[in-house]
Amino acid sequence: MIIVLVGAVVLAPVVVITDLRRWRPLPVLLWLLGTALVVAWVRALGADVDRADATGGRGSILAGIGWLVTAVAAAVLSVAAARRGRPQRRPRHGR
Repeated sequence: MIIVLVGAVVLAPVVVITDLRRWRPLPVLLWLLGTALVVAWVRALGADVDRADATGGRGSILAGIGWLVTAVAAAVLSVAAARRGRPQRRPRHGR
């Protein structure tokens, strides 16, 4: 589930932006923010695992989950920002 969520955060905005051919600054910046937040979540999870190893306790898969939730929100906003506005005409092929 978490792998799918991370994949959606990193890939979905790129697929939508590419499909719509709308490489505008706001959607791209939101996508980069979401990707950076995923990296922050992985670092928080790693820090929790290191803490668990050092203390002999148990780690939690939910460590730093706020980073991941915020990354998902940034990805959703990136897709919404890319879809906003007048659609561009696609070139006709074969004519």
